[in-house]
Formats: sequence, structure tokens, C-alpha cells
Amino acid sequence: MQNNSRRSSRKDVDYCPDTFGDLFAVDATSQYGQFDPDCLSERLQFLTNTAQRLGFMSLQDAALADAEQYEVDDSTRERLQEFSVAGCHERLIALLFDRDVLETDGQYRLDITAQVEKIYIDEFEALRKLDVMNKSLQDWDLDYFTDFSFPGIHKEMLKQAPNLLRLIHALAGTNLQENEPSPDSELQDNQSFASRKQQRVIVMVFSLLANLRNPRTNFVQGMFSLFLFASKVPRRAQTVVNHVNMCVSSNTLRKFLKRAASEARDRLRSLGKGYEAFLIVFDNLTKYNKVRDQRILHSNFFLNFTVGFVLIPPPSRRHKMHTQADFNSNAIRILTLADVIPSPQDERDMGEAFLSYLGQVFTNCLERSDAPNKARFTSIKFPLRELFQIDRADLPEIFPLPTYDLNEGVINDVIKILDAIQGNVGLSGERAIENLLMVHGDFMTVRNVRYISLEDNNSRGKGSSISPGRSSARKSS
Repeated sequence: MQNNSRRSSRKDVDYCPDTFGDLFAVDATSQYGQFDPDCLSERLQFLTNTAQRLGFMSLQDAALADAEQYEVDDSTRERLQEFSVAGCHERLIALLFDRDVLETDGQYRLDITAQVEKIYIDEFEALRKLDVMNKSLQDWDLDYFTDFSFPGIHKEMLKQAPNLLRLIHALAGTNLQENEPSPDSELQDNQSFASRKQQRVIVMVFSLLANLRNPRTNFVQGMFSLFLFASKVPRRAQTVVNHVNMCVSSNTLRKFLKRAASEARDRLRSLGKGYEAFLIVFDNLTKYNKVRDQRILHSNFFLNFTVGFVLIPPPSRRHKMHTQADFNSNAIRILTLADVIPSPQDERDMGEAFLSYLGQVFTNCLERSDAPNKARFTSIKFPLRELFQIDRADLPEIFPLPTYDLNEGVINDVIKILDAIQGNVGLSGERAIENLLMVHGDFMTVRNVRYISLEDNNSRGKGSSISPGRSSARKSS
């Protein structure tokens, strides 16, 4: 509120009795924050009395009024800038909030308060205790891979330590609001890529700090080591990365892989104990073994192995194993070529699918071109028909089989392969005779398996005994 009353001064009163004169006047060598301590209290009292006579409660009140004139007064702006550059504003804030001021090479920096430091430490302790950060590599669990997600870990960190995450994002030159997706699809993709990159970096930073506090907090480093192992990174390179705590040691990784292999073997053997159907797929693996110095007993040759996997259908498509009662061998005689070749509807569906893919290529090229009449083709659409749409939430499970030192091109080796698979999946001899197992593969795999099936049928018709291994081969198709 403005005081509209008229003011008048008494002429017989000296309102500015100055007893100091220019004794303490500033000169060219004077600097902000460096003042003469002589008669300091008297000089400040003189300034306070002068400020009060001029309508200000104190020197601080007058300084605030002067600072608020920086938008209209250039000299005020210059004084504020000089005051701030000299570090005086940080010293003033430190006095107001009871904080320490650190001086380094003439530069003044504010120290954080104990309350703020405690907030950050408490939030970091909450991060260290997250379940996803403390999964032990001494145990093995399939949830390790499903739980490991940089966006998921970052989301959990944000719930437990919002202030600390906000600080780290600020140090990285971003903020949490910038990670929100944009309505523009192209801009959304760019923001999504930048957001995922920031999340990976921030999660790795906190995992490194947590590992320094507790070497057993190494779940993220363990997953990183598995990626290096799967990428066939040399052990020497992994050792160097381990020295900066980016991955676990080679001994820890080896123990982890042994436990994972043992767990995978047990899960594979448990398939034969149940009654749900599964698919067996195997194929040959040929590797050329090159020798530098060839000799009579040491020359180049091919290595023939067999690799495969067992596929368990998704929950929505699982069913029980088929038995001998479900197999109608008499229906094989009435099969014709029309039962195995694509139907006319299948050919139309494939044609529409190829047309849709070609249309997408044409549309993408048209969008990038500078053709003057490309607007005529913008309304042309080639939609892709949805036939047997894959549900990404309903995926099958895949169990890898061991590598067999056998050649599927040899009939005797195929019998051994089927016997080995029967033992790996834990299928008993009686179950192998009773149930039908589906074997998938290329032409040679199917041909050899069917050849064994015909041979076993002929042997069985003559009354000869059939071993469980050969029985399982006969049931394969």
C-alpha cells in the first residue's frame, strides 16, 4: 500500500550526520566481500539508521528493494552480476540456511545441508535393497531373464528414490518430464530411443555404486557378463571389464553357467514325466576343420554334429500326448497329393501377403521421393490380412538339446540320436511305446526317421522284439 499523506522535513534537524566522511570510500582496488573491519559495527549502524530514515526496515530490506529493480535499472543488474560472480550470494545463502561455504582457489561453493544429504543417502539405501538388484548368482531361476529389464529396473528405482533419480537426470542434462512420449510418431521414436539409453546408463551407474558398497549386489553385472559370454567376447576382455565392476569375474560366471546348465537339464528331463505333447526338432551341424600344416594323419576334414531343441506349445494350444489309439494307419492309403500341397485359398493368402509387403516398400519409397504427383498414390493401401495372428503374450517355450557327436545322415546315428533324445527328455521305454512323439526337421531328417519307422514296422510284423529306443523312433513322424 502506498502512503498518500504529505511528508515534510524539519529544517532544524540534521538527518544525515556523517562522522566517517570518505575515510572508508571504495577505490579501484576494492572488491565485493572484502571490506575494512575497522569501525565495522559503527558503519553498519550508520547504514541501518540511514535505511530506516529512508523507509526500509533494515539493510537487507533495502538490498532486496534494490535487487528487485534489476529488470528496469541497468546499474542494478550490473551490481547483482558482480555480486554473484564474486561468490557473495552463495555466502549469503549459506548464512540464511546455516550451510557451510567451501572455498577452492578463490571460488566459493555451497555445501549441502545434513538434511538433504540424509535424504539422498536414505534413498540410495532403498535402491540397494531392491529385490531386482539383490538376486543372488549363487542360485538359478528362470525369472532372472524375465525380471531383467532396464525400463523395469528404472521404474522401480524411481519409486524408491525419486529425488536421487531426479538429481542424476539433471546431471545427465535431462529431466524426467522429457521422457514422456510425444504425440508425433517420429518424435516419439526418437524420444523413446533417447529415454531407453538414459535408463540403461542410470541403471548401470547405480548398480556400480551399489556393488562398491556390497560386492554381492552384482545382478546387473551378472546379466552383463552373460551377454558378453553369449557374444563370444574373449576372456581377457571380460577380465578388463571386470576390473571396472561392469561384469562379474570369469569364475563367478562359470559357476553360474554350471548351475544354469544343471537346472536346464533337470527341466528337460521333467518333460517326459508329464503327459503334455511337445515337438522335437533337430538338424545336422557341419563345421569345416581347417588345418594349417597338412600331413598324412592330419588333414582338413568336416565335423558332423547334430543339434536340436524341444518346443512346448503356448498354454492356449497345449494338449495331451497322442497315443496309439489316435493313430489311424489305414488312412495313410487314402492320402493324395491334394492333402499336402497348398490349397487355392492358401495361394490367395500368400499372394495378398506378398502384395502387402510390396505395397509397404512402394509406400515407403514414395514418401521419401520428391515426385510431383505422389499425392495421387497416398490413398492406395495394401492391408495385411490377419491369419493366425501371433499373440506375443502367449509364446511357446524352447528347451535346447545337447550337441550330439552324431551324423543324422547315417541311419544308425539317427537311431542313437532318437535314443539320446528319449533319455534327455526323461521318457521311459513304456511311455515311448505307448505315446506318439512328433519329430520335425528338414527333408533328410524326416526321411531317415520314416525309414526307421518302416523298418521297425516290418520287424514287428515278423515278431521280433523292439527296444525302447527303436520304439520311440517308430513313433516319431
